Order: sequence, then C-alpha cells, then structure tokens
Amino acid sequence: MAEAQIKSSKRIVELDLARSLAIMGLPFVHLYEEFELNELYVMPGTESLLERLACGFGANLFMIMMGMNVIFSSRSTANGLFYRGLRLLLYFFILNILRFVLPGLMMSFFGVEDAYFFMLEGFIASDILALAGLSLLILSFFKKV
Repeated sequence: MAEAQIKSSKRIVELDLARSLAIMGLPFVHLYEEFELNELYVMPGTESLLERLACGFGANLFMIMMGMNVIFSSRSTANGLFYRGLRLLLYFFILNILRFVLPGLMMSFFGVEDAYFFMLEGFIASDILALAGLSLLILSFFKKV
C-alpha cells in the first residue's frame, strides 16, 4: 500500500512540460485574437507565427492537459470535480469583471459611446476558464451517474 502511494506521488516530467507549454501558449491565443480582429501585424509573416503558437500550444493543449490531470489525479471524485469546476467559473467571472466591467464603467464615466456594449460583450464572452469550468461540472455529473 505504501509503495502504491509513493508511485502515485511521483511527478511525470513530460506532463509537467506539456502543462507549462500550454500555460505559456495561452497569452498567444489572446494576442492572435487581438491581432486578427484589428489586423495589427507588425512584420510580414507574424500572423502565421502567432497562429501556430496560439493554435498549437494554446487552448487545445490546455484542455488536453486538463483532461490528463483528471485522469491521473487521485482527487478526481465527482465532488472534487464539481467544486473545481465551480472555482474555475468563479475565476472566470472575477477575471471578466476586472477585464471588461470595470474598464467599461470607467469608459462610460468619460463618455465613451460603446462602453455598455463593451462591458456586456466582454462579460459574457467565452474564455478557456469558462470552458474548463463547465467541462468539469459536466464531468462531475457523469461521474455521479
């Protein structure tokens, strides 16, 4: 029994490396979105590099690593997944309040015309945290059934 606990507490270096690549790739997803929406390419060929970094090491790898974490985690009970999902959704709402609602209120205070649309669009915009949180909530439901 003690031997099984020792084996389960060892870290898998490859998974840690992939997880760190996924986390480092997430900012490139947001950069790619901003550059794509506003067509802000500083150098020719930059869009291809950003697209490869965002699509290869961004959200896709992050979600795969989240699934691997659920598989290999000893804490992936239905209740544990449910509360982790709720916590991620809470982080999503707090982050969107800080990113969109507070700046939108400041914009409306200074008379910017589309401030309320900016707040609403940003607050309900999808994000990897919302996807991860909802995925964990759904997974916790299926683990109970």
